[in-house]
Amino acid sequence: MLPPGLSTRLPTKHALRLVKKVIERQPSPVKTQDLYKQVLKESSVQTASGETLDHGVWSMRYLKSVLLRTLANQKVVEQIHVKPTIKADEKVQTLSKMSKAQRQSTTVKTALHGYFAWQVRKAHPTPKLKLLPKPFGTVVGVGEDWGHLNKRRQRRRDEKVQKDVEWLKEVEAARREAVSL
Repeated sequence: MLPPGLSTRLPTKHALRLVKKVIERQPSPVKTQDLYKQVLKESSVQTASGETLDHGVWSMRYLKSVLLRTLANQKVVEQIHVKPTIKADEKVQTLSKMSKAQRQSTTVKTALHGYFAWQVRKAHPTPKLKLLPKPFGTVVGVGEDWGHLNKRRQRRRDEKVQKDVEWLKEVEAARREAVSL
């Protein structure tokens, strides 16, 4: 039951910590129902005076719509789709229990129905972008997109850019010569 004065849409710090701690302890992704059962086991704690403290996981709906959504938005946990598979020995055991007619009429599925589960979010390293050096002459238009111009103007623009690049090379050569003196 919800304590008086608290909104069902706001997560409590104790409840968030408890859910996060339970998910972190799991070796594999955990279903929401199993998570709720484990949280309920751990949520009621007895103090030295004999009182029972409730950490505030009031219902399955509160867990799913408030607590898990908050942890997912904070990028602490993530929901994944798990596809369990039947092992080879289980497949053989299932086939041995069937009659010959059943084996011929049906195919044994190699995968069971998938389900959604929660796990701690793993850090996804962001790939470092390699910055390409700017080509010489970007100041005068090298590497620009002239696709918006018609063909005649594109050719003329390319000629102008080549002429300006040659002029820039002369200016750079003159600067280097002036510095070396």
